[in-house]
Amino acid sequence: MKIRKSIKLALTLMGASLGTINCISFPSFAGGETEVNEQKGTGSLEGQLKNLWDLKVQTQGAGTPNSISAGGFIPFSTKTKSTWFFDTKLKADFADSNGSSILNGQVDETNFSTSTRLGYRWLNNNIDKMYGVYGGYDTRTLNSGDVETYTLTDQKEVSFSQLAFGVDAVTDSWKLNTYALLPNEDSVERINSHYKAAALKTIGIDIGKQLTPKISSSLGYYYQSSNLDESGSGLKGRVAYDLGESLTVGANLSSDDVFNTRFSADFNYLFGSKESTDKKDDVLINAIQTSPSNREIRVHTKLDIAATTTNCSFIPDGILQLECDEVVDTGRAILFGNNHISVIYQLSEGGYESYTPADQEYEKYYDLHFIAP
Repeated sequence: MKIRKSIKLALTLMGASLGTINCISFPSFAGGETEVNEQKGTGSLEGQLKNLWDLKVQTQGAGTPNSISAGGFIPFSTKTKSTWFFDTKLKADFADSNGSSILNGQVDETNFSTSTRLGYRWLNNNIDKMYGVYGGYDTRTLNSGDVETYTLTDQKEVSFSQLAFGVDAVTDSWKLNTYALLPNEDSVERINSHYKAAALKTIGIDIGKQLTPKISSSLGYYYQSSNLDESGSGLKGRVAYDLGESLTVGANLSSDDVFNTRFSADFNYLFGSKESTDKKDDVLINAIQTSPSNREIRVHTKLDIAATTTNCSFIPDGILQLECDEVVDTGRAILFGNNHISVIYQLSEGGYESYTPADQEYEKYYDLHFIAP
């Protein structure tokens, strides 16, 4: 099955990444490992970790909507240098406000998403690096709005879900995260009479740098694909600034072949967090308690006019009553909202020939394809 192959590939990449991370000596500007250890003072994690809750506001981006989310990070089974954690989020997605976040048509109404992660994080023996692995499950509902080019019918709410896996590593100054977002096999849904939507499978890597105690940045590469035959690589960047009082603002920029260039911003408030500091023990403690990133179900749409049956009928007195849908596609001919007809050629190269009501052969083809039983 495709999903099993995707999971196997993702886990293989995660394992390779973790092995590579463990061998990497990240740059440190603290003056050497001995000095770093002397300044740590981290001691045992027991008693230092606590439940944290956050509230996040985010503007629309590449396949993601405007949203407000709330969630919690809950550590458990904490030992001297390691902890398990459970992280959960509930998100309200709002209508698009600046173009379409899903390529064709806008996200409409208020929809809801969920995200959960179960993971394990630990400090190395020198207490100068933190490693972590996690997995989880995400859901998203979506309602589509109108488009200017077509009159849409049969608009409906659809749902998507995905499995997610990730590996991360953090030092005093650097962060590395690899991740895989794997939609289920039924990741394509018809959202209205003209468009289908699909969740994007995404596998990527982010490398971050703490520029100052208050400013952090990251650069990332990702590969994305979907069951609507869209695929390609992309780059993304992020800069975040700690305003103090547990409030952080961030700016994100991405560029790929599906969504082109997209910009988004976010505001995050963390309840119960410590003030930002450049103490090295606090850097790793905060990293252990940070919610995993890259957990959106990214969706795009593609034109796919639904084939429908005609709604043309005769009334009892024998007078022809035409009650046809706006667009009717029989597979051999298409009836458009302006009553024009396109009939497929009976030739090996295919193609269509169009007729208007003023054409001499219009009635013949109309009767043949849309009236005859």
